Amino acid sequence: MNARTLTACTNGLRRKGFSIGSSKSNVSGGYYIITNDQELNSTVREMEANARKQLQSVYALKKGWRDRKKMNK
Repeated sequence: MNARTLTACTNGLRRKGFSIGSSKSNVSGGYYIITNDQELNSTVREMEANARKQLQSVYALKKGWRDRKKMNK
């Protein structure tokens, strides 16, 4: 199974309520079953940070497109 498929499966299970944590740590990174508040909070923080980065990219992409269209008028 490739990484994209694994991520899609994991996200699908999370949407169904399964408590699957993840870590991008170089030493012990990967997926795991969340068993305590610390693991939940760690996973949520990492996911929220990734979401913020994605939104920043979306906003910059849209702004760049608007600016480009203004220049071409």
